[in-house]
Amino acid sequence: MPLETPEDVMEFADCTGKQRKFKFKATETGRALVRLEAHEIRNDGQPGYYFREIGMVGHLVLLRGNLNQKIREGLSGRYIVPQREGIGRWEMLTDELRGYVDYDDVNQETCLVMDGYKVTWDEFKALVSSHEGFFFRLRFED
Repeated sequence: MPLETPEDVMEFADCTGKQRKFKFKATETGRALVRLEAHEIRNDGQPGYYFREIGMVGHLVLLRGNLNQKIREGLSGRYIVPQREGIGRWEMLTDELRGYVDYDDVNQETCLVMDGYKVTWDEFKALVSSHEGFFFRLRFED
């Protein structure tokens, strides 16, 4: 059952100064628990940024504050940029990648979303190919 949130839509600036608009939604997930989600509103067909917090129903204002902080931190840096030349579509900016796992309804396949952009498995493979011989750590977080 959807809950009312204090602000339905809010804008945040990313690390480039671009304003990004988020729609907030609160959903009760169980006895006294609520999931507060923020989905970026985009018009370019990309999935956009996505953030969430889970906590007690009675702490909705605190959860919203935590989620706003999570959004600010998530937008404070970038991990990939479009590549103009080369074998892949994306270029890594650091030795770290962050994002979330999503499902692409159009291509009917699982994909990754980094910096608000869909990255296919082939694009991901090209993205990390320059790190052959390096070690990595893969960690899933909620």
